[in-house]
Amino acid sequence: MGERRLYIDEIRWEFPGDILSEDISTPREVYLTIRKESLPRIANFLHEVRYSTPLLSMFGTDERQLDGTYKIYTVFQIPRIPIFIILQVHLNETELEFPSITPLMYSGSLFEREMRDMFGFVPAGNPDTRRMVLHENFPEGIYPLRKDFPYNSIPDKAEGQYMFHTIEGEGVFEIPVGPVHAGIIEPGHFRFSVAGEPIINLEIRLHYKHKGIEKLMETLDFHEGRKVAERVSGDSTVGHVTAYCQAVEKIAGIETPLLAKYNRMIALELERLYNHIADIGGISTDVAFLFGAARAGVLREKVVQLNDGLTGSRFLRGLIIPGGVTKDLLPAKEKITSTLREVSEGLKELVSILLSSTSFLDRVKTTGILSKKTAEDLGVTGPAARASGIDSDVRRDAPYEAYREVEFKVPVFKEGDVFSRLCVRIDEAFESINIIEQVLRKNVGVENFQPLQTEVKTLPHHRYALGCVEGWRGPILYWIMTAHGDKLYRCKIKDPSFCNWPALSEAVLGNIVPDFPVCNKSFNLSYAGNDL
Repeated sequence: MGERRLYIDEIRWEFPGDILSEDISTPREVYLTIRKESLPRIANFLHEVRYSTPLLSMFGTDERQLDGTYKIYTVFQIPRIPIFIILQVHLNETELEFPSITPLMYSGSLFEREMRDMFGFVPAGNPDTRRMVLHENFPEGIYPLRKDFPYNSIPDKAEGQYMFHTIEGEGVFEIPVGPVHAGIIEPGHFRFSVAGEPIINLEIRLHYKHKGIEKLMETLDFHEGRKVAERVSGDSTVGHVTAYCQAVEKIAGIETPLLAKYNRMIALELERLYNHIADIGGISTDVAFLFGAARAGVLREKVVQLNDGLTGSRFLRGLIIPGGVTKDLLPAKEKITSTLREVSEGLKELVSILLSSTSFLDRVKTTGILSKKTAEDLGVTGPAARASGIDSDVRRDAPYEAYREVEFKVPVFKEGDVFSRLCVRIDEAFESINIIEQVLRKNVGVENFQPLQTEVKTLPHHRYALGCVEGWRGPILYWIMTAHGDKLYRCKIKDPSFCNWPALSEAVLGNIVPDFPVCNKSFNLSYAGNDL
């Protein structure tokens, strides 16, 4: 509490009269209710002037049933300090306009557009007033995340046209790609503007498969919500469900057993490992280095088969629940160790082959450069951020589970190209193996009478908390508010892909169109995690 008090006092000193109330009842979280007019100034103070903290999330709630207002929550984390500062603004039903933070931090634009679509909030000063989540066939004046919009509603179909940015000039051509793609890729529309071969603009349109997950969550209790969280983005099952469970556990006021924390760490790192290996293979595929892709496919398969043998699920579903885990993985120490040793040796061999191929290196070095300044402005996270020189990792900066007990390196590169994003994944894959091996050496387990879970019987109503996990793509955030009967009043989900998609549009500029696939794969963003 003492450390949080210091930050509160500093903000109060800087903005006297703008802080209306404070709430520090949730561990590691500070909620400051502020005057609406002061939102851009206080947000910018946290973001740039004082703490250099990125904008983690920004979302709305409909709390008219509780106090007659809508609210906006803006989430920051103090760098290298496990404290989250959440600015809260009240909006009256008759006055839904609020001052946009976008002119001071561009990373706020997507969040504000999302709130406009889903709640009808109006960000005054945001230069982009186009729809984002709701496409033009959704009728005007209907806002799905308001409480008076029933989950099972089927609105009438409307007509409209999305206004893409148009680049004009002699010799400029547009190349539309998607939203339907070859293979099993999910839908997304990519509109390239090219002058000759170089790309001079790329506009990305998503949300073709918006699933209404956050609205669905409001109809569920917290046990059912866990099952949905596992399926938000299939390749990030563990990251999403762990963040969800963290928020539930904070609200319940319980501590998960140490054995459960170790098991969660093993699962989180196995998920990171198989996905990073898959991305190494994907990058190889997109530069036509098929031998590297095949070798990576074999190594990934070894990890997901290990997952299946440990839990009955290749994606580790059903393992993590509120309060702990359903199964102890540590008794399979020998099987895990031998598989990881085999994968490690195979990965070393694969990396050696890739780095000795001049044709491979020619395709990935200096391709798709994302500068550090651009990454910071866009609020880019995860491996893409670390490849551009941003030294951040929630496992180290705001440790959860038992990450304080293990030693690992956070790989950071400066160049910001495809090769740097590849190198981050390679180094993180080896660090994941290192972390799992450290956990397996811990002398703890069910045989030592350590419990696997602390039972969560019920949750207090109208309490809220934040869960944050460093998923393999970057930080995954869940903010939960409870309702009566163990129901979820609001569940805000933020997958790292949400703020990383705009980075792809910047990274491809100046590159030729045939290099787009490898640029895209080096980010490997989730459509499902974005189209909530």
